[in-house]
Amino acid sequence: MNDREKLQKYLKSHFILSKTLPSYRTIQKYMQYKSVNGVTRIMKQLLKEGIIMKDENGVIVPGSLFNIPLKGTIPAGMPIFVDSEQDNSLDLYKYLLNLPNNVFCLSVRGDSMIDAGIFDGDIAYIDPARSARIGDIVAACIDNEWTLKYLAVDDDRRLCLKPANKKYPTLYPQEQLTIGGVLIRAARDY
Repeated sequence: MNDREKLQKYLKSHFILSKTLPSYRTIQKYMQYKSVNGVTRIMKQLLKEGIIMKDENGVIVPGSLFNIPLKGTIPAGMPIFVDSEQDNSLDLYKYLLNLPNNVFCLSVRGDSMIDAGIFDGDIAYIDPARSARIGDIVAACIDNEWTLKYLAVDDDRRLCLKPANKKYPTLYPQEQLTIGGVLIRAARDY
């Protein structure tokens, strides 16, 4: 790994932990440079390329630092030719890391939401501050047991929780239904 790659990796990890980029002096110590000049040279190059940028107050912030290549789409149906020359990127920070401060994760257990694309072992990102609406997937406590389901209303206008798997019944609260938050994203490792 060259100095530039090492620095970019350090900038990412520092930003994820502290939501700020380190000072030039901090970078100098981490990179074990004798002076700040080496840091300045690399940082100027990263600024020029848009990997980092200055905000309206002149503070250095991530630009495309968290971007990963997005090479196009791939069909999951019939095979077709895929243009591999497309060169876009996905900003991982905006997509995954730039979440509200109160967001929490839950590890999904079970298969009641598979028709919604949520599988056993997936990580559910829940926003407890988002107001739940009918049709949202919510983390809910129904009669003292937590579950991940669609928030719904039946034909009799009763609030209920619907699974996304026909093997499971719709759940109706006998005593209490508390919404803990709304699903904003699900992630899976392969």
